[in-house]
Amino acid sequence: TVAASAAMAMAGAREVVVQCPRRSCSNAVLVQRGAKRFACSCPCGSQPFCARCREEPYHLHGDCGELQAIRERWLSWVSEDLDGSRAEANVQAYDEQVQALRDSICRRAELEADEKWKEQNCRLCPCCRRAVSKACGQESFAICGGGGGSSSSSTSPRPSGGSGGSQNLTGCSYRFRWADAAPYEALVESRPLPLLSTEDMQQRGRASRHVFIDCSICGSGGNGILGPRFRCVHCADFSVCSVCEPRLAEVHAHGHVFEILFEANLAWEGIRLPIGTSVRLVRRGATLPWGTPTDGEEARVLPEGLIGKVASVVTSPSPRARRRRRGAWGYCVDFEDTSPAWAAFAAAEVPAVHLEPVLHSRAEAEALLSRALGADAAESRARKQEQALEMQRCLMAAASSPGSPFPSLWSSGGAAPSRLRNWRRTLFELSDSDGD
Repeated sequence: TVAASAAMAMAGAREVVVQCPRRSCSNAVLVQRGAKRFACSCPCGSQPFCARCREEPYHLHGDCGELQAIRERWLSWVSEDLDGSRAEANVQAYDEQVQALRDSICRRAELEADEKWKEQNCRLCPCCRRAVSKACGQESFAICGGGGGSSSSSTSPRPSGGSGGSQNLTGCSYRFRWADAAPYEALVESRPLPLLSTEDMQQRGRASRHVFIDCSICGSGGNGILGPRFRCVHCADFSVCSVCEPRLAEVHAHGHVFEILFEANLAWEGIRLPIGTSVRLVRRGATLPWGTPTDGEEARVLPEGLIGKVASVVTSPSPRARRRRRGAWGYCVDFEDTSPAWAAFAAAEVPAVHLEPVLHSRAEAEALLSRALGADAAESRARKQEQALEMQRCLMAAASSPGSPFPSLWSSGGAAPSRLRNWRRTLFELSDSDGD
């Protein structure tokens, strides 16, 4: 980190200046535009912050653009006392947690509004890369820091002030044509996430098991978190189960944001599940589970949470699905629910990304992975052996055919006949002539 004025003087065309979030600090860091996020620690003693979106404290998980939506989801969750469990929690700690989340949401919203205003009203000074807003009455030219414009650092928001910057820096007095200057690009921009309904909060993911993630408070009995998993985006490894979640206001930092993971994030689609494996239909992100019923209907959305068994592997989707992918695509699943409501879904071809195995313990998951990986290894060995045999058959057929340049080494005991030597000499002569 260096002083903000020095950082602006050193900034290149594809670099942005990110200031320390602390208002009283004038330090800044140069960041390559479009670079991956990383934690930045300022000598002033402030908490490590994200050099890309200026989130404080730094978030090890979650995309920068989705962090505000994740925070709003978390506030919505903690504000809803669905089962009355929060009534037993420390009321003061709970109120402080809610207030901290609301304050951080407001600060982020103000920062985004300031960045949006600068994107619409500012240009970058060609000399020092400061964000310059054009003053009224100056249509063609602007002056960095005075005269034809007003200057603010790339992290100071509107000239009228705001919450995102720390101080007003004087410009370099460079005079430039407004139309020739590069436009300012907002450093912070949020993307919305689907809203959580009451049904989602009550039912979604209740039967999913995060088999290799234990609750950081109760330990989950060593068999993984059952139901929704709450992962702190600011801590390297801190997740809790739905039973311990109401205690977070007492045992964890109030300003930390938790991402709600309803489905297990283990990529089960990366392995081939054995025939007969019990599976459950799950959504992926905002995409509901879908498949093609085997009775000839078109692809359609299937009921979330429906349980069945893998009947066969589908290497490519049915033409009715109107989707094409390479490799192992999914499975034909025989559903176990025979109630009238799901009678139409007796069997369907379902993409692998919308299926997860029904597991009751970590040992069961490890056994399933061992079986699946063992079957993949055996299949790979068999495929390589078949390819080697096919190559050998082709070579023998070529050697035994009349007029073939390949001798039958198996019949001659390994001695290369003169025809092979002549054939090699001809190749060398041809290669030498081509080189000339």
